[in-house]
Amino acid sequence: MSAFRLSERARAALRSHGWHESRHVDIGNVVALLESKDIDVSPAAATFLREFYGLNLDLPHGGLSAVTFNIHEEMTFLVEGELARLEGLIGQRLCPLGLGGRFLIFMTPSAEMVFLHDEWLLYLRARTIHDGFEVICTPEFKEYETITLSDNQKPPAFGDAG
Repeated sequence: MSAFRLSERARAALRSHGWHESRHVDIGNVVALLESKDIDVSPAAATFLREFYGLNLDLPHGGLSAVTFNIHEEMTFLVEGELARLEGLIGQRLCPLGLGGRFLIFMTPSAEMVFLHDEWLLYLRARTIHDGFEVICTPEFKEYETITLSDNQKPPAFGDAG
């Protein structure tokens, strides 16, 4: 059984991409990589990664068209100091989860999901894993907070992206 409450729509989308309720992935190498970069892997993030790490979702009619829960790919888009900058804006430590639909996806220790636009235009904050999967799977879902970033909140390379 999944450790997280998910809608039937999200479960169906996940099942169609190889997920099952008892899925358990060895994330030892992922945790070692994150810890080597001084990134905390909270208990909630570890539980999430054990269940979903490695899944590639193709969702042409979803809220995001495609998502991959692959930290190695996500880390290629983060320049040193950017995660700390985002954590300062969020007010909590963040653990990378993956990427998709022009967003980098993170989790807070309290199991909120944060979706950062890849050009630092804005971020979305979903209160729960359930809501995060609704952002991913359901284009009609709007129960999340959208925060538009000002130029002084963005890393210098993105200061004029908006």
